[in-house]
Amino acid sequence: GTARNWDWESGFLYNKSTADVLVGRRFLFPGIQQAINDGSYRFGGVNSQAVIDRISTSTRNKGESTAKLFDLKGVTELGSLAGGPIGLALGLELRKDETNITPDQRIVDAQIVGLGASFGTGSRTVKSGYAELVAPVLQSVEATFAVRHDRYSDFGNTTNPKVGIKWKPVANVALRGSYSTGFRAPTLSQISRSAVRSFQTVRDPVRCPVTALDEDCVRTVSAQIVFNPNIKPEKSSSRTIGLIWDATKNLNFTVDYFDIRRTDEIDRLSSAFVVLSQFNGDPRFASSVGRDPNPLASLPGIPNSGPIQTVDRQWLNLGGSQVTGVDLEVRY
Repeated sequence: GTARNWDWESGFLYNKSTADVLVGRRFLFPGIQQAINDGSYRFGGVNSQAVIDRISTSTRNKGESTAKLFDLKGVTELGSLAGGPIGLALGLELRKDETNITPDQRIVDAQIVGLGASFGTGSRTVKSGYAELVAPVLQSVEATFAVRHDRYSDFGNTTNPKVGIKWKPVANVALRGSYSTGFRAPTLSQISRSAVRSFQTVRDPVRCPVTALDEDCVRTVSAQIVFNPNIKPEKSSSRTIGLIWDATKNLNFTVDYFDIRRTDEIDRLSSAFVVLSQFNGDPRFASSVGRDPNPLASLPGIPNSGPIQTVDRQWLNLGGSQVTGVDLEVRY
């Protein structure tokens, strides 16, 4: 609608996604163990349907996610400059995200042979506000200023500005440039209570110097990707500079150079790296490797040196990257 000198619009979004995944004929470890112990399972022979039903089962994983969004934005003019009217845009957003992933409890309890599990639950509220100002300073110069502020309930606040300028030295040539910052919030699975379990092969630096047995040196372990409530958002800064040239009525050239730099990129380290880092005394991984707690499984004279059973791979802010390049467009 229109109110006073403002053109405005508003909207509400509600989205819900559900998943119910049923998979049959998975090996059930307690059933296999019982059938082997009581001799009812025949290796290399024909087994009855009753025995097959005892050693196999179906698994069921469920998931649900919802998103609710309300926004309000408006555009108006704030007088004029030498190049024309000043344009102003303002906006507000309110969003709530929720997710809940529930795996089959028997997968979590490691009763299903060779199958890892994923689970997660979390929610967040995001409040955002933004403004943009377009100022035609001269007939040949136009400046753009923008800022956006986001308040996340799970990690905090972030404010990101943008400034751009466009200059036309002659009627058919324009030079333009911009600078802005940005961010990417951690996903709910990275910052809220969640985990993904799988199987990976690692080499044990504690047991390998002592024994050369392959089953001690190289093992398949339960690896778990776990959330990190202290993770920070990824941040970026972008710079562009370019040229627009209308060579003729029908021929147009555009060339833009861009430079994008990201920091605090979110990722997880490999299980092998985590095991070696803990062995080398890195305090970040002091509790990331779980070993067989039975004292009889430890090496003589080396406490807590039982075979590795689990490795936790936590989401972390790791390093950064830089991307530079040129966009070229020719239109006829």
